[in-house]
Amino acid sequence: MDFATLISKLFEARQVAHNAHLATRSYAAHKAMNEFYDGILGITDELAEVIQGEFGLLTLNVQAPPANVDFVAYLKELCAMLKAAGQMIPGVQSYHLNIIDNALALSYKTLYLLTLS
Repeated sequence: MDFATLISKLFEARQVAHNAHLATRSYAAHKAMNEFYDGILGITDELAEVIQGEFGLLTLNVQAPPANVDFVAYLKELCAMLKAAGQMIPGVQSYHLNIIDNALALSYKTLYLLTLS
């Protein structure tokens, strides 16, 4: 994995959350996913700007999100990816991990909030 792959995945996660947010019939899930897609966008943008300030422009490859995704399962997979980022991305530094940890914390908070729906 590299930074461009991680950032592309975070942008994908934002869209998956927005799609699920619009499809749910649960008000609690609707609000939890809204908080996630609003928050993850700022975190992803911050990480991209830090990386590009340090290494130069990235070539992002943001795929169209898969249709009809189980958002809870998707978010659990994203958490596993974020937890592994420190070992998988060459050159990762503590200040990168701080931003990645913010994405992980938001993801776990969202998983919790989704249990309330």
